[in-house]
Amino acid sequence: MSTSIDEALAYARDLTEKIRDLPDSDPERAALEVELEDYRTEVRLATDRGRSLDSLQRDLAHVSERMDDLSRQRIDAPFSAMSFSLNDPEAYSLPINKAIDENNADTVATLKQRIAELQRAISMVAGASEPQE
Repeated sequence: MSTSIDEALAYARDLTEKIRDLPDSDPERAALEVELEDYRTEVRLATDRGRSLDSLQRDLAHVSERMDDLSRQRIDAPFSAMSFSLNDPEAYSLPINKAIDENNADTVATLKQRIAELQRAISMVAGASEPQE
């Protein structure tokens, strides 16, 4: 990708304006949204490839920690619910965990995508920094 930052920003703004002008039900809008997200991913990868390996690894650790924090929001069934064999031990926690999962779904998807992007960038940067024989 050999584009200046100004050109990249102008292209992203142009796509955003086109998307904004189309109704939600228009199939072209969905295609443009996919194109914009793919372009953003490409720009992030190009930017990440210019970062140091240490910086990428720290960023990956931070994003992974955020994922762990989100998974820790889920609750376990209380001991009192588990102590009765006739009770469904998840009856108490299931609706709460479902609400937590629904609330965090977009964030989890974004974090998973970012983890994949960072891992890809790390492998590229690490491969480029290894001595060639």
